[in-house]
Amino acid sequence: MLMTLFFTLDESESSLHHCLNTLELFPKFSGLKVNIDKTKAAWLGSKNNSTVTMCSGRTLNWLTSEPYVVLWITFSTDLYKIPNLNYNKNFEEIKQLLYCWSWRHLSIQGKIQVIKSLAVPKIVHLLSSLPSRNNNFFRQIETLFYSFIWNNKRDKIARKTIINTVENGGLKMIDICTFDKALKISWVRKICGNQADWKKLCNSIFGPWNDVWL
Repeated sequence: MLMTLFFTLDESESSLHHCLNTLELFPKFSGLKVNIDKTKAAWLGSKNNSTVTMCSGRTLNWLTSEPYVVLWITFSTDLYKIPNLNYNKNFEEIKQLLYCWSWRHLSIQGKIQVIKSLAVPKIVHLLSSLPSRNNNFFRQIETLFYSFIWNNKRDKIARKTIINTVENGGLKMIDICTFDKALKISWVRKICGNQADWKKLCNSIFGPWNDVWL
């Protein structure tokens, strides 16, 4: 079994030392072995890109500016680079996917199904986990989708109409901007109703959310 563990620690060497000691005990209780040689460490915040290392007796790979991947998301010590590192790559993957499917003689409904079941899932994890891109990104995605539907020709159905249900004259095409907002709003319910430990980090930054229900 392959697992990814991600820890956020304070800047003290003792904190890192205790964390690594805990990881060494982990196999005794779980039967899973932690590969310390592949463990990466990076400074965040005011010490971003620092070359200072700690626990020199451990074989940690200290990162400075190079990206690293955690749970299928590419991170960087430069937080402003994270959106481009992820969205640009996935945008190209969607573009290539739709190009391949464009050679098949699909109906409009079939093309919408390809978009909803194959293209959109490529960015769901990013939209759920990362800050939203600017409106230009969503316009590019939307243009890509409708170019695929109409074979790079002018829209034959207004976009405000095609996203409606069949009963209301539409084809249930996805509205990517609304979809992104829905994914973001879903986190409010998770924060307010979930009792998981990760809420402690949110509460320490933003204060208690238990009473925040709209």
